Amino acid sequence: LIILSCALGIGATETFKKLIEQVSGLKAGLDFHLAYSPVPFPDEQNLETLKGYKRIVAAVDKNSLELASSFLQAVTPAGLFKTYDLKAAEAAVIFTSVCRHAEAALAHEFSLLCERAGLDYFTIYKIMSLFSSYEHFKPTVSYEDQLGLLFIEEAENLNVKLRIASAALNVNGESYKHVVKLVRESLRKCGKSIRRAKIVILGGSQTPNVADVPKTSLEKLTNVLASRGAKIKIYDPHLSSKATADFSHMSLERSFKKALEGIDCIIVLTGHEQFRRLNLNKIKLLARMPAAIVDLEGIIEPQKAEAAGFVYRGLGRGVWTR
Repeated sequence: LIILSCALGIGATETFKKLIEQVSGLKAGLDFHLAYSPVPFPDEQNLETLKGYKRIVAAVDKNSLELASSFLQAVTPAGLFKTYDLKAAEAAVIFTSVCRHAEAALAHEFSLLCERAGLDYFTIYKIMSLFSSYEHFKPTVSYEDQLGLLFIEEAENLNVKLRIASAALNVNGESYKHVVKLVRESLRKCGKSIRRAKIVILGGSQTPNVADVPKTSLEKLTNVLASRGAKIKIYDPHLSSKATADFSHMSLERSFKKALEGIDCIIVLTGHEQFRRLNLNKIKLLARMPAAIVDLEGIIEPQKAEAAGFVYRGLGRGVWTR
């Protein structure tokens, strides 16, 4: 039994089936069984959150579908959607991913507007949520989606231009640049530059308060900042040194105090509960003041940060005064 658990392009599962049959001489549904059941939004999942998601399971023959369903039911309490239409299943996964990117792009643009207009997007977001579900409209540092880019290219080969999807991916691709801009601007307000600045990233794991793999955005963000001359440290009690062993340009600190000693800028990347209770008056005794806080999770109140003597910047939080 082979279950393809990553998102694939439309028609890829059928191509994979034919390739196995041609190379091995085996017959799908008789000699081997093949199904398609991708993990939904793998960059946001861990074993616990995965239990709450329904899974698609698709196969071209009855035996493969039944075997795959029996196996997946044991690890998918939320249920399965079964289909024999492989291409529809593949398209549904890609379409859902593109919709998520479109929502993220809107959130990013709303955030930019709020920063310029002196508004707090997180306050607005709470009000928006009273009227409808805007779960994925929180501003975030988006990840690159190679599958989405491939999908757009395939659509163009069919003479279909996906303008909204293309624009969304382009907007999200700019989110890293905006984070760097916030860091640069906040350090400049402190009379410092990114070059040779000591920066600590608080949080890097994918899920708050859970031992998990690193966020997709962590490595790229550290690389971008390091390329501009910053010295990067990461503190995350839920992130193992093994998980970041292949990361360059950063060191993983196990001591919260050591991570903060002599720093010029704090970047909050994952909203662990510990970081929601930061004692900023104590932290400023460890930092090289004046220092900056760049909050990418919206968990630190700008007024409290400024009252403690920090320069504050945050995604969508245009209410800073310094």
